[in-house]
Parts: sequence; structure tokens; C-alpha cells
Amino acid sequence: MSDQNLAEMAQVTAALNHQDIVAGEKCYTRWQIKDLIVQGNVDIINPDVTKVGGITEMDRMATLSSCFQKPIQMHNTRPTISTAASLHCMASAPLVARFIEFPELGTTYDGLFKLFRNRVKLENGFLHVPDGAGLGLEVDAAAVRAAAARS
Repeated sequence: MSDQNLAEMAQVTAALNHQDIVAGEKCYTRWQIKDLIVQGNVDIINPDVTKVGGITEMDRMATLSSCFQKPIQMHNTRPTISTAASLHCMASAPLVARFIEFPELGTTYDGLFKLFRNRVKLENGFLHVPDGAGLGLEVDAAAVRAAAARS
């Protein structure tokens, strides 16, 4: 089955009626999300803010999914900026599911984390929406220049 074959997706969703079916990471527009909801009948929508064109389109998708009583769960392809943007989207969305993809230190992303002066805060099992200008992350310009010079 392809996650893009909505007729097959609806069959899977119907067959697994006691298990949430999550899909949408390859949906890049609200029209694709609508088709996924109406035709695929998945339980949870999970588009990626970095692939849908940003926060405005993600907000439209979240509103649309809530109209069908389908929570939105952010797909997170990249740590740092994507994580911060996803948390901001979740904080403003009408109906959300748990955040499921959060890379920690000690991963292949350690070099990327060093390009920022701060990180998304994980405390007692909760991710905090970053505050401050923009998405709340502060780029370390000197670290970025040093990384660029090494490339």
C-alpha cells in the first residue's frame, strides 16, 4: 500500500478501527490534507511545517483538520527551527495530538544544535514553546560563520 493511495488508506483505517492511523507527511497543501481526511479517513493528520510552505499554510491545515475532528500532529524533519515552528503551530492549533519527533543531544544533530545560543526546552516530559523574537531561537552568527568556513 502507498500512503498516497487514499482508497487503500481508507481500507486500512477501516480495518484497524482500534488503532489510530497517522498520515500526511507527504501532503504539502490544504487540498491534499482535505483529500486525505475525506477520502483516506485517517485519524490523525501529520504534515510538516517545513514542507507545507510555512506557518500560515500549517495553520490553515490545522483549522481544516479540526473541522473534521481530526487532530494535527506535527511531522518534524529537522530539529531546531522546525521544532520551534512546529511547537508554535501546535500552541495555536484548535486540536492537536502529541509531539512525537524530538531529537536530543548526543545525536547526529549535535553540530546543528551548536549553531544556536538556545534550544527548545524539554522539562519533565514537556516541550516548551520558545519565546523571544521570531520563533524564539537565537542563531549564533559566529558559530554559523565558523561552520561555513569549515565547509
